[in-house]
Amino acid sequence: EMSAAGVRVEVDVADAVPDVMLDESQVRQCLLNLLRNAREAMELARVSDPVIRVRVRGDDARGGATVEVCDAGPGLPEEAQQHLFELFFTTKSRGTGLGLPLTREIITAHGGAIEADRAPPEHGGGARFTIWFPAASDAAKEA
Repeated sequence: EMSAAGVRVEVDVADAVPDVMLDESQVRQCLLNLLRNAREAMELARVSDPVIRVRVRGDDARGGATVEVCDAGPGLPEEAQQHLFELFFTTKSRGTGLGLPLTREIITAHGGAIEADRAPPEHGGGARFTIWFPAASDAAKEA
């Protein structure tokens, strides 16, 4: 889907990332939603070099792991940032306003959190979604 739209996806996973417990299919749905949103935003803005950067890192401050999805699109309008995760809120002409609320619901059900802001220029300068998942406890890993 991304290559057909001419979008490059760069994935950077750190060597040492703590184990986290998650439902693969649910988290895959979250990431697909974020990737599609990024692709659509860059298409609408007619970005000349559409790129999405996905970075996975350990989170030293909180423990656990973070996943960042950054795009080279126009970024999030300031007035939209506070409503992004509200049910039925959308900035798209044909959007349903269900994707980001569902994404947040899945992530919080995993004990995690998601936030949105502007990506730094070296990561695309567009929208940045940062997902945090807590580290798996040793007891949970053995279960």
